[in-house]
Amino acid sequence: MKKLLLSASMLLTAGFAFAQMGNSTAPVKEGNVELRVKSIPVVVNTANVNSTSTKAKKAAVQDWYQPLNFVTEFQGGQSPLGAVLKRSVTFVTADSNFKLVREDGSISRASFQSFGHVLDPKDDLIENTENPGIRLSQFNPYTLDSIFFQYVYLRNADSTDNDTNGIKEEVIDTVFVAYFANANIRKTNFTGGAMDKVSLLKWNSTALMPTDLVKIDTFLLGNDRSNSPFDTTSSSSNETLFGSKFAQVPAPNIAVTQGNLVAFTATFKSGVKAVLNGDTAVIVYQKDPAVTPNTSRRANTFGTLYFYNEATSGVTYTNPTFYNSCQFQPQWNAYGQNASWAGNYLVGHAFSADLFLETGFHLSSLNVGVTENDLVAISSVYPNPANGSTNVGFNLKQAGNVAVTVTNLLGQTVATVNPGKLAAGSNNVNLNLSNIKAGVYFVNVSVDGTSTTKKLTVTE
Repeated sequence: MKKLLLSASMLLTAGFAFAQMGNSTAPVKEGNVELRVKSIPVVVNTANVNSTSTKAKKAAVQDWYQPLNFVTEFQGGQSPLGAVLKRSVTFVTADSNFKLVREDGSISRASFQSFGHVLDPKDDLIENTENPGIRLSQFNPYTLDSIFFQYVYLRNADSTDNDTNGIKEEVIDTVFVAYFANANIRKTNFTGGAMDKVSLLKWNSTALMPTDLVKIDTFLLGNDRSNSPFDTTSSSSNETLFGSKFAQVPAPNIAVTQGNLVAFTATFKSGVKAVLNGDTAVIVYQKDPAVTPNTSRRANTFGTLYFYNEATSGVTYTNPTFYNSCQFQPQWNAYGQNASWAGNYLVGHAFSADLFLETGFHLSSLNVGVTENDLVAISSVYPNPANGSTNVGFNLKQAGNVAVTVTNLLGQTVATVNPGKLAAGSNNVNLNLSNIKAGVYFVNVSVDGTSTTKKLTVTE
């Protein structure tokens, strides 16, 4: 079960200089691009978290599975990996020609064409987290009904001329969210390597899209910003500073058979042509336009935040048994120019063992519910991350007087709901979060002296 090894060697594909993670907003860079993101703390206060080892009954349970927590949290503290992870932002385009113009005038390109995650809910690292009861066995089928991930989107262009006829048209970008499960995810392994379990998703190098999937949802990002899980409002007009956001996307209730995996990818395609009459569109422009006018066509910026482990940290992440892994499709592999097996797949963690995404999978399964000795068990906090409100679902072994509280990392109560006496069985309470600042909190449900706790992330 020990998969966080102290070592001086590791597989690493990111070689940038970035700011250390923390609880406050801090700058993050890709190359010499400075970005500013809302921090996601990896230190979790587990002082108020109840854990139990008593025999459990089976009950229908829903919960969020957040793979980053598997490797950064230990019961009662923080894992060695969580202490050293740093963060970065990478940009995603479906055409490698788009330009990033640096402050010194140098040109670079976006790193990736697609990103995503494979979830293995059987991973024994879940037992190290504040919520070990959500770990599934190889005999548990389950259903995926929602995902979330962090993204960066800066709308530089609302209209463009894509055919040089002088007529401007609305720029409509597209995000494709694809879902994979069961036989759609290839499970294999390396021999002789530290990261010897590999999960692979199929890729079409002609269409530049994932393939062999369960379903793909299409989201249009245009000037009408009301009907999409993606916020297209630019958080800054300064192209050295960007803000990351969460997208929570309803999944099509994907049924996963026992022992199998589930995954998603996000692929972005710009509504602006990359090259038109020799003019290459720019997705990031850092030169001062007052000094050097920006005459190039503009395209909108899309990307994701990720965490990475520097080679000098002395901590290596290996996973010899389970298949949890981030999925990245780098530009050098997307067009099929790699003659090996990788040309037909997202390369996954075969080349990125120490890259981690902040993602979440909301699953339901016949899993651990109320224990023999507990009066209450939280079955779900949904949505989570949440903005404005969230619903807390819980099971009562018997009728009792219930109180629901929200506390911050210092243990201070920031919200309370007292629904009174509730009947045995499944119950639900809505929490109003409108007056709570963005951050990490704990939801506590207590009944007649017994309580249980789950983590809640509140976003802006």
